[in-house]
Amino acid sequence: MNPREKENLLESFIASCIFHFILFLLLAVLIPPQILKAGEVMGFVRIGVWEIETGIPGEPSATKKRMPRPREEKGKQKTLTAQQGKTLAEAGAEGAKEKGYNPADYPGDHEAGLLSSAPAIYPKTAQNLGYQGTVRLRVLVDVNGHAKEVKLLKSSGYEILDKAAVRSVKNWRFDPKVFKGKKVEGWIEVEVPYTL
Repeated sequence: MNPREKENLLESFIASCIFHFILFLLLAVLIPPQILKAGEVMGFVRIGVWEIETGIPGEPSATKKRMPRPREEKGKQKTLTAQQGKTLAEAGAEGAKEKGYNPADYPGDHEAGLLSSAPAIYPKTAQNLGYQGTVRLRVLVDVNGHAKEVKLLKSSGYEILDKAAVRSVKNWRFDPKVFKGKKVEGWIEVEVPYTL
C-alpha cells in the first residue's frame, strides 16, 4: 500500500467517525428519552448476547421480568374477619397512646440541669488587662451528663474570655434530660460571669 492509499484510508476512517458521531448526536436530540430508555437498550443487548453465546432464543432466566401483581379493583373493599378487625383496633389504640405525651404519666421527666460547676477558667492575661463580662452559652448535654456540644449565644466582648468559658463548661457536670422515663440528650443555657 503506497502512502497515498494510506492517506485516503485514514481520511475515509476519520470522515466515517465524524459522520457516525453527528448521527449519534442527532438521534440523541431527536429521540425523546421516554422512547429510548437506557434500561431497555441494555435489556436488548443482554438478550442478544445471551442468544449469541448459548444459541437459545429469548431472554435468559435472570433477566426475565417479574409479572406485575394484580391490582385490587377500586370499587371493592377488603373484608376483615372479626379477629383481624379486633387486632387492628388494638394496634390503633396503642398507636394513639404513643402519639400523645402526657407529662403526668412520667413524673420523673425533667429538662437538663447543672449538677456541679468548677470555677471558670480566668486567663491571667485577661485579668491583667482588666477584661470583665458575662458569657452566655448553649450546651448540649449527653445522657452521661457531659457537655457534648457548646455554642456561644452571647459574647462577653472579649474572645479570650469566650474561649475560656467554653473550655470551663466542658469540665462541668450536668443532669441529663429525662423524657418518657429515659435519659436523652438535651440543651441547657448557662452563664459564665467574669468579674475582678
